[in-house]
Amino acid sequence: MVRQADATVSRATVYNTLNLLLNKKLIKALVSDKYEAFWNTNTSIHHAFTT
Repeated sequence: MVRQADATVSRATVYNTLNLLLNKKLIKALVSDKYEAFWNTNTSIHHAFTT
């Protein structure tokens, strides 16, 4: 999606920005496995995913 919207934004920039937001506690990450993570802007305790 990023590449289609703006070819000047690299995938590394997106993930670096997500990690910055995570470190500042502005988002939360749920890592489901080695290759997949979900990012959530709602940092309060809530049920984001069901199994």
